Amino acid sequence: MFIAPKVYPSRKDWIIKTVLVILILLDLIGTAYLYDAMNGKISEVLPFTTAITIMDVLIICIYFTTNYTLNENNLYCKSFIFTKRISYENIQRIEQNRKLFAGLKLSLASKGIVLYYSNNNEIFITPENEDEFIEDICFKNSSIEIR
Repeated sequence: MFIAPKVYPSRKDWIIKTVLVILILLDLIGTAYLYDAMNGKISEVLPFTTAITIMDVLIICIYFTTNYTLNENNLYCKSFIFTKRISYENIQRIEQNRKLFAGLKLSLASKGIVLYYSNNNEIFITPENEDEFIEDICFKNSSIEIR
């Protein structure tokens, strides 16, 4: 039985939202300062402004594209151009984690869950609705251990 793909957006902590706002404000202030320091010579400010704008766009893309999709056979963890595909059969354990995690982290929050899958690989993710996400994963593979 095929169930339509279900997408869980990543939960976004206030920390990531604050950092994003501060970065954009610092970029605007830095650009204005350089423009003033270079006596209004836009050609000298343009390389800095272009580089900063590209970084801001990349950060904003990560912010809006990080999600987790459950389809018929696999879990897809996506953040901008980075995608990790994990087969439900390979997921061995799900551990609710209440701290930062040092491994592969496709998330935008500090508290989330760790999925342990094939050959002791692990990934830290932060779906908005953890309980529903875990329930849906366990529906796909009932042998997953929950901690």
